[in-house]
Amino acid sequence: MKVVLDGVVGDPRGNQREFSIFSPATRSAEYINITTTIEPSDSPYKNKLNSLKPGDQATVIGPLGKFTLNGLNDDAEVVLIAGGIGITPFRSIILTELASGSSRRITLIYSARTP
Repeated sequence: MKVVLDGVVGDPRGNQREFSIFSPATRSAEYINITTTIEPSDSPYKNKLNSLKPGDQATVIGPLGKFTLNGLNDDAEVVLIAGGIGITPFRSIILTELASGSSRRITLIYSARTP
């Protein structure tokens, strides 16, 4: 999904970025979770994002893409391979499967530089 922030000035990449959804697709549409690092940055966009507080608003476009398990047979086994922050869409997929009551076997292989 894309997150567009008003008031971002001077960022060469503009006022929008794409993020992976971290929450299950079965969650209420009132809110969704994304993952990002919160640290000082030279990016006006990241600094604006890091300064958001509960109740602040942003424009959200999406979700985008077709990275789902829809269309697979219910008994199809799935292997997911992720590294680093790339785990976020896999978490959403696994939580969605669990919430739906699926008995599908899912194997997650994950690697990161630091624990």
